Amino acid sequence: MDREHLIGSIYEAALVPELWPTVLDGVAAAGGSSGATIFTLADQVGRWVSNDAVREAMNRFVAEGWITRNERGRRTLGVAEPRFVSDLDIFTPREIDEDPLYRDFLRPAGFGWGAGTIVRSMTDDLIAITVERGHAVGPLTRDDVARLDDLRPHLARATLMASRLKLERARSAVDILSALRLPAAAVSASGRLVVTNADFETLMPSVVTDVGGRLGFAVPQAD
Repeated sequence: MDREHLIGSIYEAALVPELWPTVLDGVAAAGGSSGATIFTLADQVGRWVSNDAVREAMNRFVAEGWITRNERGRRTLGVAEPRFVSDLDIFTPREIDEDPLYRDFLRPAGFGWGAGTIVRSMTDDLIAITVERGHAVGPLTRDDVARLDDLRPHLARATLMASRLKLERARSAVDILSALRLPAAAVSASGRLVVTNADFETLMPSVVTDVGGRLGFAVPQAD
């Protein structure tokens, strides 16, 4: 996939999420890699999409709880510049050899070298975009990372567009129910109140409450 076609496809995937796996094939290839993933962490709940090459590994990554033992992700998050960082930007070779994520998960899964970047949404959600390639291939080169950096502004805009579109769809659904004079609200997976209509707000706080970042019912038995 040539650069211009890939960039166009990135924005198309923001509107048609089913296209992301194919787009991520192109992103991975641009970085000289085989796998690519977009992982969104919102309200302590993670959601992700990947290409086929890394999907099985991502299922295991989540199921086995590696997200809580991900030193690579923590160090990537600490890089303030809007760019892709490779493993050797944030680890020494010895640290990589000794890190459980690389030693016990990535290398046995057929990977072991990669690069990633963090995008922050308007609601402070974190979006991690990563590429992965086999340990035997060797670390990403500066040219590999440069090609990913060239795509990063487009990936950032597209993922933020997708995040905003989800919010707008929730707002539209609540507005439709408002037209029917029905109280309605949209909540996040963790129970955080995202958007309400005016009829729903009249129920607060006598019927429903918004305390501690979680929507609940005023009557404990109902909550």
